[in-house]
Amino acid sequence: MSGPGANGDSYRCDACRHKKNRCQPCRDARAAYRRELQERKRADGVCIECAEPAVGTRCQAHQAANTERSGLAHAKRRKRL
Repeated sequence: MSGPGANGDSYRCDACRHKKNRCQPCRDARAAYRRELQERKRADGVCIECAEPAVGTRCQAHQAANTERSGLAHAKRRKRL
């Protein structure tokens, strides 16, 4: 299984390298890496989605986008109830 890299096949074994979806062990390895990366970014005060300084866990641009998406999702959910 490969680790992070520029080859586009990060965290993929030979069995799932050319498939659309990763196998379970590759999904687990990638998820563990992403969790560790987000924790490191939070600890360093960096946006979890980019490399800008964070206000909380996201930069101002990503925080605004997240707030907008969240508001739309809540409104959509309220309409269905």
